[in-house]
Amino acid sequence: PCCGTSYTLSYTTVTNGTCPQVITYLWQAIDCAGYTATCTQTVTIVDTTKPVLTCAPDKTVQCTDAWSFDPPTAYDVCCGTNVTITVVNTLTSGICPQVITRVWQATDCCSNFTICLQRVTINDTNPPVIVCPSNIVLLSCSTNLAVTWPSITVTDACSSVTVTSSPPSGTFFTRDTTNTVTVTAT
Repeated sequence: PCCGTSYTLSYTTVTNGTCPQVITYLWQAIDCAGYTATCTQTVTIVDTTKPVLTCAPDKTVQCTDAWSFDPPTAYDVCCGTNVTITVVNTLTSGICPQVITRVWQATDCCSNFTICLQRVTINDTNPPVIVCPSNIVLLSCSTNLAVTWPSITVTDACSSVTVTSSPPSGTFFTRDTTNTVTVTAT
């Protein structure tokens, strides 16, 4: 009341912690007569913002290709690049195609987190390789002859293979005929 607006106002701050961050202001007013008044003000800054997590786009590969998941990138408004990225889970579904999904999590310095995923679709577009035995010539006086043929070699780089033949091994053929056996590998 005696000095009007003729006073000096100043403050000092003390900052503690990160999550939450607590800033304490110590305010001091000195009037024209040299009298001092002080007060404190506490400001608590709470980070509830989730980090930004960007997963790589989904991709498709051949079953014979070497591949790996692409790590995501993360950033947080309050913590900057002080973000921990972890793998939460890897899930597999289907056979042909097979889809493998990786779940990533980003956790910021204040324990806020978010997730994203990347899916890798594994295709098998290459047929199996089949090696048929040579032609078979049998000499017989019998009217009908049961013919058993040797095993057929089949390989596939990505999966198991089912082999069928038509007619099946052990089928009876009439003498003096030429017969075709069709073998299918799937």
